[in-house]
Amino acid sequence: MLVVMKDKKFIVDRIENKSVVLEDDKKDIILIDINLFDKQPKDGDVVVMCNNSFYVDEDATKDKKNKINSLMKGMWEE
Repeated sequence: MLVVMKDKKFIVDRIENKSVVLEDDKKDIILIDINLFDKQPKDGDVVVMCNNSFYVDEDATKDKKNKINSLMKGMWEE
């Protein structure tokens, strides 16, 4: 029997010292050593865990930011 594991996605909540604080879709928080990332993540980035390493998903991050900007557009305009 072949078991295929889906990549796990997280959002970068914040960077603390040498750790990245990640939040998953269930609102669970985990701390990951920053050296396990392919490049320096930033707050709000979408991160994917694949084979016990982490990388920033640039496309998913852009999509998330565009969606938020679209929702915010005109919110405070009179």
